[in-house]
Amino acid sequence: MIDFFNRRRVLMSLLLVLLVWLGGFALWSVEMTDAPLDEPISLSPAGHVERTIRVRMDGPHELSFKFSIGSRPRKEAMVLVGKFSPFGKDGLRTRPSGTDVPIRWSLSDPSGRRVASGEGSTFGGDSHAEKEIWRMIAQPKGLIPGPYRFEASILRDCPEFHGLTAHLQLALPGRKISFGWRSDLLFWGSAANYYLIGPFALSLAFVLIGLELGRWLALRGNR
Repeated sequence: MIDFFNRRRVLMSLLLVLLVWLGGFALWSVEMTDAPLDEPISLSPAGHVERTIRVRMDGPHELSFKFSIGSRPRKEAMVLVGKFSPFGKDGLRTRPSGTDVPIRWSLSDPSGRRVASGEGSTFGGDSHAEKEIWRMIAQPKGLIPGPYRFEASILRDCPEFHGLTAHLQLALPGRKISFGWRSDLLFWGSAANYYLIGPFALSLAFVLIGLELGRWLALRGNR
């Protein structure tokens, strides 16, 4: 093995650097894209959440309910959550639908200064997957990286949501928008890894295998 490294020192060093970059970037990407808050909260009885979170990327963050469709039929759950309608200038839905889940929430920085808060009814659904439905609680709020204290309380029991589980989720919007150098590095770095660095590292590995296989065949032929 030592002889192999000595023979292919340059190519092996390059391959190791590429592998370290790919592995490190993958770990960093997971850390950066992880939602700062994804916390279960009880709707019946009315629940309360209080925890310290860490925002990793600067940019507008959305606070939403994430409803997981459990024992309820999907169509029934969709009606319960409601249809999409945009927020008006007053911060309320222009065409509210679905069952209300009133909430009081706040986000404070380490000094205790409140940087965002809200209280009131929530309606409608903003996006959905096969087993999940999202309802935005408040319009996106610009945040800078760092620790924050998040608190939220459901203001009434909501037995109408029996069979569904709810999470409070604070995350970047799911759209391809640049939010600063971190998101730019995440986007362009991922593209470079997928289209350039990853294939190049794989090709380099095959070159090393081919060189060593050719050397082994040549030595075997000379015996």
